[in-house]
Order: sequence, then structure tokens, then C-alpha cells
Amino acid sequence: MMDKNINLAAVEELAASAIGAFRVREENRLFLHKRLGKTDEEWQEFKDSQLASLLSFYGSVLLKRNKLSDAFDILAEAVRLGGGDDVDLNEKYAELTIKLKKPSVAVAEIEKIVVSGSDTPRIVNLLKEAYSKNKGNDSGFAEYYEALGKVAKENITKDILDNLVKYPAFEFALVDLDGKTISLSGMKGKTVVLDFWATWCGPCRAAFPGMKKAVEKYRGNPNVQFLFIDTMENEEKIEMLRKNASDFVTKNDYPFHVLLDEKERTVGAYGVSVIPTKVVIDKKGMVRYRSIGFAGNTDRLVDELSIVIEAIK
Repeated sequence: MMDKNINLAAVEELAASAIGAFRVREENRLFLHKRLGKTDEEWQEFKDSQLASLLSFYGSVLLKRNKLSDAFDILAEAVRLGGGDDVDLNEKYAELTIKLKKPSVAVAEIEKIVVSGSDTPRIVNLLKEAYSKNKGNDSGFAEYYEALGKVAKENITKDILDNLVKYPAFEFALVDLDGKTISLSGMKGKTVVLDFWATWCGPCRAAFPGMKKAVEKYRGNPNVQFLFIDTMENEEKIEMLRKNASDFVTKNDYPFHVLLDEKERTVGAYGVSVIPTKVVIDKKGMVRYRSIGFAGNTDRLVDELSIVIEAIK
């Protein structure tokens, strides 16, 4: 109904009801996170991400109904709860901020997105627009944005180092596109980056130019190995799974070492429910870092992986 603009008033009502029901339900389910082995912080993060998704949808409905002020309030909460990881949400919020707020306020709000490391080319253009309106011209913008980039890298580095983990990686043996079996144990002594993806996955495809840069950056380093695990596909036969993956990487000229998770056991063993998910494993076979989704900035993705690789080597 949302996509086809059918009865948007009813969609708005349903979305608002869903958010209300979620807030009540989650307040009454706090005890569950202890059973699931989650810390208070992990449970809060999970709830916030779920609510952010609902709010983002609700805000989009309000936008379609031209309720801009209401949409701004909803999207502002979604951005705050979501941690800046939703590219589409960030861009909608930035656009609304420019429309509804003073240029100085718009600059300050879009700055928050940039220094979180979640800027995109569209976000940069919107920041430049707000900056120019606030100053009366765009003089000095390049230097200003470069300074924000340095702050963003510092924030990203701190966030990554604060979120390193350490637990045994799951052993796997998967067939690659050449029919050769590749095992994790065969990578002993190397830092291994796993990228769980699928040919149908839009965010996976959007992240691949950044992953290509990362692969090329470490191409000459024999101690770093990237493995792209094709999973959650609809094909049941390994031959068709191999053909689809091979056609995809060949067409796009991606220098990826692709493994086929035909039975989806590896994706399950690593607890991956959303793709793309990246898992970084150190030389001793310990998982040290996990990253879910793609924030829309290819250079930031390369920086993120580089920080992890250098920190655990």
C-alpha cells in the first residue's frame, strides 16, 4: 500500500498503532533479555534498532502525506535511536531539516550525521547546501568538511576499538567458484575477513565497491584474507548457485574469493540474520569484530576494516 500510494491514511494509522503496540510490548518484556543471555545494553540496542525501523517507516508515510512537521519529529527520534546507520533515513532527515529549520540548525544536525561516519554523497551535498545558506556562500566548505572527516575518523576508531570482541570462530569448509574446498583452519595464521552476502541483497551490492577497495588495499599482504560467503540464496542446486555468483562477480569485475554456503550452515553458525554482515577473525582463530549492514560510504567502510585489521594483527 505504501509503495503504490494506496489509502495512505490507513497506512499512517496502522504505522502509528504498530509503534504504540511496540512501546507497550517491549516495556512488558524486559525480563526476557535475561533468558536470552543479553546484557541490559544489548537488549536496549536491539529495542532501539527495532523501534527506529518502525519510526522510519512511519515518518516516510507522513512525508508522503505532506505532514512535514510531524514527519520531522518522528524521523529525528528514528535517527537518534538508530545510531545513524540507515542511509535513506539520514538523507530524508537532512532534507527535512533544511526545509523546516534555520540554516544554522540544519548545519548542526547534518554535522552529527557526518561526524558519526554515516555521510553519503547526498548527505555531503545537503550539508553544503545548509552551509551555504547559513554563510551566504560556500567559501571554506572544503576545509570545513575535511575537518569534520577527521573527527569522524576519530569517532569511528574509538567506536570500533570499544566494540572489539573475542570468542572462538566457527570452523567451516565451503566450496568456492572453482570447486575447491576452502576451510577456516586452512587460513591459520592469517587475519580473515568474512563478508556474508547474496546476489539479491541491495545493501550487499552497494557495499561491494568499498569491499573491492579493501581487497585491493591488502592484495599484497599474505597475512590478510577476504572471503565472500554467498548465502541465503533461493537456488537449491549448487551448480546454479555457483553460476549465479560467478556471473555476478565477473560482470562487475570484483576480485572476490567467493565461497558457497549452500546449506546455510555457516551463516547460521555465525548467528547472521541480516546481510551484509562482516566478521573479522584474528590469526588465532578468534572472532574480534562484527559489522552489520552498510552505511553508504565506501571510504568509511575501507577505513573501518583497516582499523580492525591493524588493531588485531
